[in-house]
Amino acid sequence: MLQVELNNKADENNIRDIQLLPGVNPGLRVILTSGKTITFHSPYDPFKEARLQINDVRRDGRNLYILLGYGLGYIHEVLLAEADPGSDFIVIEPSELIFKLARQRCAEITEPGLKTTFLIDKESFKLGSVLHSMLSGKSYQDLVIVMHPPSATIYDSLFKMMLQEIQKEVYHQQTNLSTLDDLALTYIKHKLQNLRTIIENPGVKNLFGKFEGIPAILISAGPSLDKNWHYLHFARSKALLIAVDTALKPLLRRGIEPHIVVSADPSKSNYRHLHGVKVKSSLLVAEPMVNPNTYSWFPGKIRIASFGDAIMEFFKPYTGEKGILNVWGSVATVAFDLAFKLKANPIIFMGQDLSYPGDHAYCHGTYWEEEQMNQISPETFWNNLLANRALIIEKDLTGHPVKTTNQLASYARWFQNEMQKHPHIHWINATEGGIVSDCVTKISMHELTHKILKNEVSVEKILYSKSNNIFSKNNYRMLFEKILSAAKELDLFTARTKSVIDSSLTKSTPQLF
Repeated sequence: MLQVELNNKADENNIRDIQLLPGVNPGLRVILTSGKTITFHSPYDPFKEARLQINDVRRDGRNLYILLGYGLGYIHEVLLAEADPGSDFIVIEPSELIFKLARQRCAEITEPGLKTTFLIDKESFKLGSVLHSMLSGKSYQDLVIVMHPPSATIYDSLFKMMLQEIQKEVYHQQTNLSTLDDLALTYIKHKLQNLRTIIENPGVKNLFGKFEGIPAILISAGPSLDKNWHYLHFARSKALLIAVDTALKPLLRRGIEPHIVVSADPSKSNYRHLHGVKVKSSLLVAEPMVNPNTYSWFPGKIRIASFGDAIMEFFKPYTGEKGILNVWGSVATVAFDLAFKLKANPIIFMGQDLSYPGDHAYCHGTYWEEEQMNQISPETFWNNLLANRALIIEKDLTGHPVKTTNQLASYARWFQNEMQKHPHIHWINATEGGIVSDCVTKISMHELTHKILKNEVSVEKILYSKSNNIFSKNNYRMLFEKILSAAKELDLFTARTKSVIDSSLTKSTPQLF
């Protein structure tokens, strides 16, 4: 039987009083601070009521359920009994008092193969990061959102915010998946063309953990880089400079050579960021999906990274473990994960606008600007660049509106979700603009160089410490033979599949006389 000890206790979510309605299957009466009374659950048959409430919810083939409002848990019980094996649930209940009553009514229900994540009270604001983590780690056919009607009356504005959060996160995931789908064949071709490079060069894994407690500055090619690049002359001896490939030419033209350059884009145009560059000590960290010219045009040393895909796993017995880096649609996310796995701390953003301040997409001196501005004016170049992009408005670090896109905003969310997982790291945004605003300390580059970057660091000594790469031409030959064997098996499988399809079509097609 339910205890009544919670009666007459106020809840911080606009609830003045919670009254239990006794019965075999009890209900609740919730009185708001406005005086409005809301009844939870049928006094006759709350399970029948729960089935009616979800009657119009499509559940066939769905395997991720998000429940906005828990009440005393009747809807959750019904769904658990009907859900497909392997389904996951996320339950949002803003009232800790109501959830405690639900737990008194019925202890946690478990069904084999089903998992429920509860976000109660203030934990409900973790929905974005929890959903991000779940969507990243598992393939879901589709998701179902079930809203408990009485709870929705109380938490209307909160649930609307939650729905926006879900919509943004799903878009975020779809953006990444569509990128992978569109370029899948290019990935495979490039990795085969880069096979010798993979075998002959050490992996980035040898550097993991080597920069513990050393500051790292992640340099992107956002418009804000134009106003602060000169601070990097001072910072280079006091921090690890990790630049995305897009930022390399703008930095070199200003006399700044980053310690590490990161490349991860397989597109034809992207390797031109490295064309003609001259570096003395920069190290290239690149995943072998990149165009082969990315490696051949870079004059410095190379470290191979892996995104942990099936092809790199197939290569691994012959190439060794190269070190896995996470990627989320942008090379900046790779640089971010690299800094994290090097154990750098603090990790500092610079040039990470993810927006278009002043209607500019990049700093001056990138390959794209270099190619286009010989023929058109700067104003025409930037206007053309933004003309076909679906722009939205977000608030920047200072609270002012700035143009961006859903895709760029999804990258900002990715950074914020990842930073939230690791509060022990001091995350700093020294971009002095842009839309990465949560989970970071916002300071200027002037303040960074004068208050935080105080000690000299021997970055090159760490980067170029001896790395044994034991793989030889024999490894290359064995892997080549393995690939040929797999290709023959694939040809055979394709032929058999075609035969089965042809046979099926023949049997199902009526004879014409």
